[in-house]
Amino acid sequence: FLNPSGVRYSVRQDDGRLAGRFWDWQANEPHWVARGPGRAAVAAGTILELALPLSDLLGPADPARRELAFFLAVFQNDLEIERHPPHRPIETAIPDERFEARHWTA
Repeated sequence: FLNPSGVRYSVRQDDGRLAGRFWDWQANEPHWVARGPGRAAVAAGTILELALPLSDLLGPADPARRELAFFLAVFQNDLEIERHPPHRPIETAIPDERFEARHWTA
């Protein structure tokens, strides 16, 4: 994730089962620290599906934070072999409490 910065979510196969976990960047000792799976869900067939609750992703809510930006990267032996999209992040707005009212029509 580029926004929020300092957060990763990784998925790997452990003993034939998918396992996902959040990671947090520790700036005082520059490295990633596993936080655990939180309430996230992951499933895969021909498509990888993730459900990452905003409460797990954002931590204590920052009311000014209204956007997400991220890449999907595929690693093999700690080497990035794919990135999607390749040249710019996926960006999306975080819906606020007025989202449905602004977008509802009859």
